[in-house]
Order: sequence, then C-alpha cells, then structure tokens
Amino acid sequence: MKRKIPVLIGTMGAAIALCLVTYAATNQGASWNKIGEGYYSDVSAAGETVVLQRVLTDKDYAEIQQQLIDTNRTPDVISAERAKDDPDMVLPDNMLPDGRFLKENWKELEQQLIKDYQERLVCDQDGVYRAVTRQGGETTSVVLDKKEGLTISIERINVGDETVLIPKTEEGSMLASATMPDGKNAIAYSDQKMWLIRGETNRAEVIVPNTYQGISYNALVEESYQKYGENAVLWCGQVTPAPDSQKIAYASNKNNLDGGYSVFLYDMNTESEKLIRPGDGFFYLIVGWVDTENILCYKIKDDARTFVVIGTDGSETALNFSISDVQMIAVKNGLIAYTNPDNDRVYVGRYQKTGNLMPVYEGAVGGSLRLRSGVNEFNGDGTKLALVYVPENGPYQRAAKIFDLEKNEQEKISLPQSTKGSGSNVLEVSWTNAGDLLVVAEAATDTDALAYITWQYNGKAAT
Repeated sequence: MKRKIPVLIGTMGAAIALCLVTYAATNQGASWNKIGEGYYSDVSAAGETVVLQRVLTDKDYAEIQQQLIDTNRTPDVISAERAKDDPDMVLPDNMLPDGRFLKENWKELEQQLIKDYQERLVCDQDGVYRAVTRQGGETTSVVLDKKEGLTISIERINVGDETVLIPKTEEGSMLASATMPDGKNAIAYSDQKMWLIRGETNRAEVIVPNTYQGISYNALVEESYQKYGENAVLWCGQVTPAPDSQKIAYASNKNNLDGGYSVFLYDMNTESEKLIRPGDGFFYLIVGWVDTENILCYKIKDDARTFVVIGTDGSETALNFSISDVQMIAVKNGLIAYTNPDNDRVYVGRYQKTGNLMPVYEGAVGGSLRLRSGVNEFNGDGTKLALVYVPENGPYQRAAKIFDLEKNEQEKISLPQSTKGSGSNVLEVSWTNAGDLLVVAEAATDTDALAYITWQYNGKAAT
C-alpha cells in the first residue's frame, strides 16, 4: 500500500567594536550604513533589540580550510595520485585529495574558526553594531536527553536589560531549533520530541513527548512500515512559534497515520498540547501566523491546493484571493502578501475573519520576484514590504524594492559603492525589529568565490 505525500512547501575574528560607516547613496536623502564584510542575518530578539548573526558562505569555508593546511609539511602528491587508481589504498585522515596535509589539531581548530567566523553583533543605543564580547554573552551546553546523550548549545547574549537566547545545532545534527520571537526562550525539536529551553533557568523540558494517546513514536513507525513500507510519521514538523511567543504551532500525523497532516498547538500558558485541526485526509502545511490567534495553512489533497486560516479555537476559513493561482510571499499583523505564477505582481490583503481579504495593495514588480525563506518581508508595523526581484531589463541582475502600503508607492533601492567596490546584485533584504532594512549584496572580489557586504538601510529622508 502506497500513499502520496506532498512535498513540504517552503521551509572573525576577535570581539572588537565595529563602527558603522555612513555612505551617500544614489537615492536622494537615503541613509546607508555598512555593517560589515560578510552575510549577516537578523535573530529574533526582545523589544527593539537587534542581534545579527554572520552566516557562513562558501568563501568563508574556503578561507577556513586554507587556515587548516599544514604549510610546514611537504605534500605527498605521489601517494595522492596512487590513491586515485587504488581504492584499497589507505591514506592518513588528515591528507587532502591533492596530497596536502591538514594540521594535527585540524578538527579542534576548524570548530574554533567556525565559531570565530560566526560572530554575533548587537546594536547599541547609538545605532552602532558591536561584536558580542565575553562579557556580553556566554555559551552553555543544555542537556535535552541524558539517556541518549543529547545536548544543544545555547548562547545567551546580554543586551542592556534583556537576555537573548540563541540555540546552536551542529551540522548534521538530528535536531532543529529556533529562538522564540521575544528572544527569552528557545525550542529544540527532533523527529519525535520537542523541548523548551527557558531563559531564566537555562534548562530544557519536554513539551511534546514521544508518546501520544498511549502510542509511542516507535510503535507508530512500525505501523507505518507495515502499511506503507516506509517511515511516513511526522511527529512534530513545520514548527512555527506565534508572534506573541505564547504558542507554538506544528503539523503532525500522530493522531491518525492515514489522515493526512493535522495542526497541533502547544500553549505556553496551559503548558499543554492540543489537536486543533484534524487532517481528515487533507495535508495541512503551515505557512505562518496571520496574527496571534490565526494560522495560515496550505490545505492539500491529491493535486488540489487551497489556502485556509486555522484559528486556535479549531475553526477553519477558506480564503478567496484576487487571482486564481496564488504564490504566497509573507504573512504578518493580519496582512497576507502574495503574487501570481509569473511572480511579477504584488498583492496584499487584510484578513478580517472571513474568506474575503480586504484589498490593501496591488502593484507591478517591474520584473520577477525572487523569494527567500527565513526573512522578514514586512516591517514591524506592517506598512512596508521589501522584496528582491530580477528587473525586466536586467535578466542577470538582482535588485530590491520597498513597497509602501500606506502611500501606495514603490522605492527601488540603489546600492551605495563601498571603498572596495560592490556588486550590483542583492542577495537578501530583511527588516529588523528596530525598523531598519538589512540589505545583503554581492561584493567585488579578485576571485570567483562570491563575497557579500551587509548594509543597514534607513530609507529615504522625509521631504
């Protein structure tokens, strides 16, 4: 017996002060500040606190590997060449395919270099981003499952009177993690459990156990193999914290292996999980929270797909859009942004507890959108939308626009030129909770490896 399961739709240095450098831009009155070389992304934090994390790129990994090579040891090119034709030949663990050797302590050194490159920046009261010092943050190992030896690293960053928790999972780990929107707690989850790490105690507690209504995860997996010949169990997937940090939504089929994907909710106040919308043969895939009481979901069965809003009370509302075929962009503060199959128009509607969205904005992109996951397309109060697109007259370029929903205007962002030069392509734009726009753009380099510069854009000055 086989069944069709839909594809889930989309999911250095030393601690020194980094002073922002202001640049004049081609936008009249626009304010640009260079945050730093590299690709930085925003981490959820409390209030207007902004914490940035450097994301490692291929160029960073290449630089790290270069520092691991033992330049004092002569490469064994002959053995490396022989190994290409002799699969039974055993080479030292620290030998590269070209015969060069890594340093004896390369594993420990690699971990330290990765940690150094993945620096955190915090924005102080003067708007200056500074690297987190030892005094400003600490990393601890939190035990999730003592029996299984399962742990997770939690970095605590102190910013003024606030402490922000940032979970760090190792590459290849069975765990996934996220910071709650208020930055005060973190969650970690595997294919069969979910934990909450509370900031005040720095301890983990199981909030979604591996048993549901007397049936364990392992027993359900065994049933799945008997029925489908594969592990089709989704215990807690598509985990999405609510914007008020008081609830966590997730999809699962642990209530009915044959019933599609259902929507579950963990309530921080009652400290309990509940099934709020059974699948009943449909696959509910979580898009995001429309507001603190409503969740936007795909509802899929075979080739049919609709969008519905699931209330925390279990209600379901099917949505009607301005166009028949919808590609979702983002949801926030009751607003739902979407585009057409050609990705060349932006639509924004407001959810009013009925299927008909109140029109808020509609406009042509002037090209084709390039959407990215894990970014804040809407600003804090939901008055602006920032998106990356490929211009109609520049098929090899990537630019960005701000769509002002109140003024019904568009602003094309023109990148400033740094002292080292910068490329014309924008990789990513994302609003911080302080109201600024992070713009990650390609930087000019002397090699083929892509490099990036991260900017802080404050928009046009009022006229």
